[in-house]
Amino acid sequence: MIQGRVNDCREAEVRLRVRAGDGVDWEVLAVIDTGFSGYLTLPPELVTELDLPFVNRRLFALADDQTHEFDAFGTIVLWDGQERSIISLSSRGPATIGMALLYGCRVQLDLTSGGAVTIETR
Repeated sequence: MIQGRVNDCREAEVRLRVRAGDGVDWEVLAVIDTGFSGYLTLPPELVTELDLPFVNRRLFALADDQTHEFDAFGTIVLWDGQERSIISLSSRGPATIGMALLYGCRVQLDLTSGGAVTIETR
């Protein structure tokens, strides 16, 4: 089970372990974004610091109804104690967890400031 909390900005956030290119695991605070269909976004500075391998560029339609291009990187996350190889996108702003990473999980949110966030893998 992955646990987090609802922050004062009303965002559901959890801590993830992301593996750097040198094999060291980093803890990353990420916000759940149900409007994002991909796996994970990471700030460009963090992608550089983690030395993640570039895969390609990908197009995504954002809430502004425009298509934007993002650099995609091979990423290993520890998801509920299990290694998962995923694609993360480099994007400004906080790290975000998308629906592809959440797919197959049960997500519960206590939508109050400091409320519990629980992700159960199945």
